[in-house]
Amino acid sequence: MKFLLKCLMVALAAVLLTAGVLYSLWLNRVRVADGYFEAGRYQEARVAYQKAREAWELRLLPSFWVQEGITNVSLNLAQIGYFFGEYEKSGELLQLEAETFPALRSNAQHALWMGNALMATALMKEHHEQAAFMDLVTRAAKEYQEALRRDPGLWDAKFNFEVATHLLDQLRKTEEKDGKELRILLEKVRTDFPRQKKELPPHKRSHLLAPQCRGYLKAAV
Repeated sequence: MKFLLKCLMVALAAVLLTAGVLYSLWLNRVRVADGYFEAGRYQEARVAYQKAREAWELRLLPSFWVQEGITNVSLNLAQIGYFFGEYEKSGELLQLEAETFPALRSNAQHALWMGNALMATALMKEHHEQAAFMDLVTRAAKEYQEALRRDPGLWDAKFNFEVATHLLDQLRKTEEKDGKELRILLEKVRTDFPRQKKELPPHKRSHLLAPQCRGYLKAAV
């Protein structure tokens, strides 16, 4: 019995040691990609992140070990796609990643970038039918609102929520979309690239989810 117990302990130690080595190997892949990303070498960062996302050792590690790393990889890949103008692909990537790793849905940055991808897709496709265009902007506004629920101090989400709701107001008043105005609005969308969290001061957080928080935009546009 003691011999069997000893064998089990040795086997467990070997498994944990192997898992630790695999985890370190995978983290190193992510660190290399992060280095490219922080240096602004986005194409190289994309290749490195994709290799980390598809790494064989990832399949052998428990999801709770890699959850934080996967969140980082997914968000940075989405940002890189956004940077290269691949707005729809960025949104699809975030959606697929959230299906694989549901914990992503609770991340405010995930909602922010989903909103950014939807908003940019709407504004870049100027020949959308009005209903389809409004649907994309409405979904973007909901994502920004969700980001604020998760992180009430996220300034970019608040600003972009106001841009989206302002645009919806304007669309309800006219049947034609002005291409020049759409480009101006796209320039206003805060993407904060590369991602650096900005927070609102506490005294400005109480009204973030109010349905009519548009005063700032009406004065700015």
